[in-house]
Amino acid sequence: MKKLFCAMVFFAFASAGGVLGITFGQPIAEAEKILFAKGGKRDEVRENRHYYTNVIFAGKMSELVMLLVDNGKVIKAVIVTSPQLELDVFSSFDKLSKSITEKYGNPQTDVHEYFSPYERGDGYTHQAFRLEKAQRVCLWETNDMMIALQLQPEANEKFYINVMYEDVELFGAYAKKMEAKNNSDL
Repeated sequence: MKKLFCAMVFFAFASAGGVLGITFGQPIAEAEKILFAKGGKRDEVRENRHYYTNVIFAGKMSELVMLLVDNGKVIKAVIVTSPQLELDVFSSFDKLSKSITEKYGNPQTDVHEYFSPYERGDGYTHQAFRLEKAQRVCLWETNDMMIALQLQPEANEKFYINVMYEDVELFGAYAKKMEAKNNSDL
């Protein structure tokens, strides 16, 4: 499941204040206490990525929560959920999108498109997504954050709903630092 995060690298989105009761810029030790208080369990830590399971998000059990940490502080959160029934994935996505919209306003980007030979409403929606012939993504921006909501099928044929929150300033500084580090190899 952790490979899901590789597919989400192209997103750079943030949350004003934070998510799950965690404030961006907060030390990871404090953020963990918040997740543990919500029943979360540490899955593993790899470099600057901290993974947790058993965390309730928007009233549902998440599959996985990943916190990206820089200089000991949380700068990004990714929550991965999966509806119990595959048939519920699209209505679950729409409900979550509606809830985020109620809190942050209309998304600046709302993509729901299909590629040939598939069309919206043709009865082959699940197949179109599995074959990467359809996509569903919403993006919200505030003064200091961006939020991305993405529907993603996985190779195991399970559908996931990914929600990414990222602090614009903190993640921007982190991205510049990583770019400089990568360019030092040139």
